[in-house]
Amino acid sequence: MTDDVDVAELFHENTSIWPSQVGVADEPLSQRDEQFARFVLPSVEMVNSCGLEQAIMQQRPQRSFERSANLSLRVLSRLLFFSSRYNHSGNSAEVRQVELYPVVFRVAELPAGVYRYAAQDHSLELVRSGEFGDRLVNWMLNQSFIADACVVFMLVGRMDRIAHGHGERGYRYMLMEAGHIAQNCCLVSAGMGLGSITLGGFVDSAVNQLLCVDGITQVSLCGVAVGVLQNNDQQAAGTLRSDRR
Repeated sequence: MTDDVDVAELFHENTSIWPSQVGVADEPLSQRDEQFARFVLPSVEMVNSCGLEQAIMQQRPQRSFERSANLSLRVLSRLLFFSSRYNHSGNSAEVRQVELYPVVFRVAELPAGVYRYAAQDHSLELVRSGEFGDRLVNWMLNQSFIADACVVFMLVGRMDRIAHGHGERGYRYMLMEAGHIAQNCCLVSAGMGLGSITLGGFVDSAVNQLLCVDGITQVSLCGVAVGVLQNNDQQAAGTLRSDRR
């Protein structure tokens, strides 16, 4: 703290995009359901989808997704597990500063909606049901390809945890953690023959409302859109091979 000013909160607020800046109307959403449905994800086995160096070379921002394609629940499980799986040793799960909120458009066996990933037991908690692809396009600066993806992983920073042992410098560590998770997600996607792209521009208040986070203690940091690549049979086949394991 400096003169009772939370520097991290001030920086985050001053780098937010507000609806009036991009001509987006405030669109109130209904309250989240009182019933918190939980979905246990399929277990994940270690398989060599492709080597790390190959995934690094293949990974690049993709915007051409096949809108008619779906991901399987098993593929979603692998993406979550290897992007943000907690290490059960020690108490690392208690001080994790970034959480994953998948906004699901098209995943087999899973209703469309907003979920929170509970990494400790590898499950999903339903936050808000519904189709939100077109709304996210609007809130993410009219990037139309977003609705063609199968899922958008939103990374939410826990501002209420960043001071744990680090003071104001904890904000930097939170951003570093978000970067690691986003890059993991992109590399795992490339390893399974999927396309991905990181998303940094969005109307903060609208996305926070969608995720049911308050924008103060929990804040949206960035997103990663993942989907099946358009007109790329080899990549799509790779996805199916990974799914069968």
